[in-house]
Amino acid sequence: MKLDERRKENVLMPEPTPGLVTGIDYSDEKPSAIMAGEVVYEGDMIDGINVVEIHRDNVES
Repeated sequence: MKLDERRKENVLMPEPTPGLVTGIDYSDEKPSAIMAGEVVYEGDMIDGINVVEIHRDNVES
């Protein structure tokens, strides 16, 4: 069995944590963030949380 095949067999993906911000891609035009494993933009709602504003270092909800 090839290494790539073994890796796929042994990977367990954790469930995303609601509201947890794991990344921010800030730009003046269209900032985005990763919350609960999904890309979100200002005005989006995810898991009952409204994304109000995305800053360089935090997400306001």
